[in-house]
Amino acid sequence: RESYNRANTRPDLPDEEQIIARYRTIPLLIIDDLGQEQISGTGWAEDRMFRIIGYRHSHNMTTIFTSNQDLATLAGRLGTAMLWRITEMCAKGDHVRHINGPNLRDSDK
Repeated sequence: RESYNRANTRPDLPDEEQIIARYRTIPLLIIDDLGQEQISGTGWAEDRMFRIIGYRHSHNMTTIFTSNQDLATLAGRLGTAMLWRITEMCAKGDHVRHINGPNLRDSDK
């Protein structure tokens, strides 16, 4: 949220609408670690994510999502409306890939 506020004091930085427009229209968007932050019910974050994902869904734009959450958990974190759009963007699950393996962030392995 603070990145949006910088535009008020730094006119050389993009404002909120410019940032959202970039993520909505960039040819390939990769959203990494989807579901790591709780956005359902937060209002602000939920609205911004929905504006980006909803636009990309409506315009059939290439988007890659990565997550360590299963779909049921994502539904609880993102909301069912947003998860429905995401899974539809993934050809209703036909392009969902489950990759199993060790946690590479675990320094003990």
